[in-house]
Amino acid sequence: MFTLPYKPEDPHNFETWAHVFDRVREGEMPPKKEDQPSEKERRELLDQLRLSLTAMDRQKVETEGRVRGRRLTRVEYEHTLHDLLGIRIPLGNKLPADESDKEFETVAEAQQLSHFHLNQYLNVADLALSEAFGGLLEGDKPYKRSYTAKELTKPSRGNYRGPQFRDGKAIMWAMRLQFAGRMTPARAPESGWYRITIKNLRGVNPGPDGSVWGTLRTGTCYSDEPILYYASTLEGVAQPKDHVCVTWMNQGHILELKPNEGTNKVVNVGRGGNLIYNGKDLQKQGAAGLVFDGITMERVYPGGSRPIVQQRLFPGIRIEKGRAQFGNKPEAIRQLVHRFASRAFRRPVEATTVAPYQPPPTPAVGAPSAGPSKSNFLAI
Repeated sequence: MFTLPYKPEDPHNFETWAHVFDRVREGEMPPKKEDQPSEKERRELLDQLRLSLTAMDRQKVETEGRVRGRRLTRVEYEHTLHDLLGIRIPLGNKLPADESDKEFETVAEAQQLSHFHLNQYLNVADLALSEAFGGLLEGDKPYKRSYTAKELTKPSRGNYRGPQFRDGKAIMWAMRLQFAGRMTPARAPESGWYRITIKNLRGVNPGPDGSVWGTLRTGTCYSDEPILYYASTLEGVAQPKDHVCVTWMNQGHILELKPNEGTNKVVNVGRGGNLIYNGKDLQKQGAAGLVFDGITMERVYPGGSRPIVQQRLFPGIRIEKGRAQFGNKPEAIRQLVHRFASRAFRRPVEATTVAPYQPPPTPAVGAPSAGPSKSNFLAI
């Protein structure tokens, strides 16, 4: 008869006996077909094991200290999902801020982990998976839209904050006014990365360095949602040139182009903060501004294109009409899950480790079905 040695000072032996304790306590051991101990014998075994294992654990903590569990910071988690899935979307700003210890966010003693943290991390994982599978099955969606200077300077109802249209150009002047430079026509149809091209950008009435510096931002550009997101820094010089940048834009957000004030002369706005041009020649008045011919917005996929996502998730599998074309489907899925698990766990994994994530085996002909599996999300 096999006898399990009891050496709780050995970490592996300690874990084995802790596992034995759990299985006996839950009534899973001994197996139902084997001889069962009496309830008194079961309680005595559990009491002795509990006292011995607890004492050994307490002794280990007193001599070695308790090691705090460490989780990925939101930056590490974002980068991990990017590497695993081949996507490139902002995720860290959707997670709780990390606590720091001496300016380091990776110190375990300072980190917290609550149900709220776990829920947010799972929500972000769902978002990342939706982005990866959506791009893989639907493909990269092309989008390109050009706006002329006249289209970008059409005053809307209410308080206009956009550029001035003059001599066929769009001109945004330096002014101390919130959301000045918003261009409501230049709106993102859906969240994603966009290449923004500002055509023939130049500066008028520059500062001492010969340039008019400005900032391109994105957002709703209205007071009910005042947060703006930095996209790019612009430099307008005497010679016109295109300014190109790639930035993330949330669905429905627009562009705001605004010269930085600095030491430049600014425009005096109307009473009540209303921006009224009325054909004024602000260049002659010495106001600093940025002049451009128009703007082009083009959807791009930096680092997260369909081929890259397919290589991460379905290497060697053809994707046709929104479906993965498998040969031996169950075996192919098992291989894909095993490969993905090895990358996710960052080590070679045993079949027993990855088994809970695998689809159930195909039942024999005539055998009752076990129903759908929660793990067959890869079986598309």
